[in-house]
Amino acid sequence: MALQTSGAISLNDIHVEAGGSSGTTASINDSDIRGLIGKASGAQMSFNEWYGASNLTVTGGNSVFTSGGYKYHVFTSSGTLTVTGGSIVVTYITVGGGAGGAGIAGGGGGGGRYLSSNTTVTAGNKTVTVGAGGAGTSASFSSTAVGGSGSSSSFNGITAAGGSGGRNRYFYLGPSGGASGSGYAGGYGSNVADGGGGGGGGGNSAVGSSGASAGSLTGYGGNGGAGTNRPSGWPTSIPSGYGGGGGGGYFTYGTRGTGTHGGGSGNAAGTDNGTAGTANTGGGGGGGGYPGAAGAGENGGSGIVVIRYAI
Repeated sequence: MALQTSGAISLNDIHVEAGGSSGTTASINDSDIRGLIGKASGAQMSFNEWYGASNLTVTGGNSVFTSGGYKYHVFTSSGTLTVTGGSIVVTYITVGGGAGGAGIAGGGGGGGRYLSSNTTVTAGNKTVTVGAGGAGTSASFSSTAVGGSGSSSSFNGITAAGGSGGRNRYFYLGPSGGASGSGYAGGYGSNVADGGGGGGGGGNSAVGSSGASAGSLTGYGGNGGAGTNRPSGWPTSIPSGYGGGGGGGYFTYGTRGTGTHGGGSGNAAGTDNGTAGTANTGGGGGGGGYPGAAGAGENGGSGIVVIRYAI
């Protein structure tokens, strides 16, 4: 815990902040006491230089930066957050991996769950797990062709589930869009014989839209469900949206479904490929289109963990 920022401050207060025991012998020239304010041995010092000083350190993350009076630790892959010198209250974003879309007028993958709140992190090494996105299926008519589920992300006992994979509408009569990690369902697909449009994957904040048909060979993929925007006031270097569902594909003619908040778009006919979920947003992958180059489902986007605290 940092020292006070005004008023009387004692050598004992500084000694305890530096890691010593209260009431034990200490000198203003001790290396640990000087280290709190970065002073060399024998340097001139005054007590007010220790106002706000802290022995607390936090390390870890793929990138670390400061903005607007806060420090951010961004984990785009799994790692370790190390806290020394005490406990700290942090605000976090934890997002599970998005799921893969299914092939052949398939459903989009569900978006990963988004969680954001405050938590107290005690001293020690804390494992941070960033969930991978699920794989899209090949351009297969198989009834078992289901997009891969996204993996969970976790930090300090908090777990954000990954999305569920899209399904091949050619065989499956239920929702072809995968459900999101937060439980929002994907949309239903329309019959391939009637045009074929895959359902959109569920998003963190909304269900996916159902696909539709407009006569023989013409289908419309459902849009992916909406995800969630980053918290207000967080810097633009943090992804702007998370956990959107992937859009459904269509079979021969028509319109693909689209995704937001990192969710990918569905595939179309010919070689008009859709898009994968955006990396580190937990967006679901788009569903597949007509058999061939554009028939495969797209991969889901990986998750992310972001930790911020006041400095």
